[in-house]
Amino acid sequence: MEQQILDSYRIWNEKTVGDAPLQTELAAIAADENEIYDRFYRELEFGTGGLRGVIGAGSNRMNIYTVRKATQGLSDYLKAHYATAAVAISYDSRNKSVDFAKAAAENLAANGIHAYIFPQLEPTPVLSFAVRALRCQAGIMVTASHNPAKYNGYKCYGADGCQMTDADANEVTGFIRKADIFEDVKTVPYEEALAAGTVTEIGNDLLEAYMDKVLEQQVSKRLEGKYVAVSQFGTYCQETSQTLEANSRELRQTFQNVQQLESTVAGLGSAVREVNASIRTGEIADGIYGVEIGQQEREDGIIRFRRYARLTAEKLSFYDSNEIEVAYISNRRLYVTAAEI
Repeated sequence: MEQQILDSYRIWNEKTVGDAPLQTELAAIAADENEIYDRFYRELEFGTGGLRGVIGAGSNRMNIYTVRKATQGLSDYLKAHYATAAVAISYDSRNKSVDFAKAAAENLAANGIHAYIFPQLEPTPVLSFAVRALRCQAGIMVTASHNPAKYNGYKCYGADGCQMTDADANEVTGFIRKADIFEDVKTVPYEEALAAGTVTEIGNDLLEAYMDKVLEQQVSKRLEGKYVAVSQFGTYCQETSQTLEANSRELRQTFQNVQQLESTVAGLGSAVREVNASIRTGEIADGIYGVEIGQQEREDGIIRFRRYARLTAEKLSFYDSNEIEVAYISNRRLYVTAAEI
């Protein structure tokens, strides 16, 4: 094995003494030359899409150190182009996404760049909106899209909220390559930066503004057609259900009593019976009247009713959303096609 690779492995052992999980991971591969080689034979390449790699210890892995180094390159790029700069940060539900997002914010703050970060996971479109709404010069999205669970990634966006161009990405790459991962990368504790105001957690006002803009794009002001929420890749956010709920107010207002609610199920039976689901009307829970779609299940000799959706005069609710394949409203009727179990 090349001496350079062994030296890199040794340096990582020496410089990460305070990082117990990473130290344990490095110690576990001490006798595995193939593993050492794969983790240290190169650095993760920063391209147009940013970084993407397997999570773990090493220069060829996604970890807080490689994320900080990439962010140091972005920080140096921004300082070379702007007198003052700000960056918006979001992240999905992948492993280590929160850690990587905060590591990026810590580096930006240490470099005198204001970091705006969401306190909860948000999808890429919300990040793009935040970049423009907050007048930032760049954005960071921690995600690896459709890649397997062992991966994570780091994507950079320009001041227009779009993915960084090749020219800008190449310039950031140049700054990244100049920085030593342990000697030149700055950082400050997250809570300290938060208290100092150099890191700001983005509030609900921005999310509400985003949803307002989404609703402005409606071709029809009535909720018709099919709506599918998919959380398989990346991020499913609360804005999705909130937006659908806001749009269904007109529908809910048409139901004044239980009789009207029950009349809406006339065309519903065939759709739900395909998966042996059933409809319950009347008092579907203590003091709650309406229509409920679900499936009878036998568990330990006890028959239970598993809910898919519930419609009352006050609220349209979905349960176990990963088992709802399609839900839509047409001609003031609720239709639900439940995915096969």
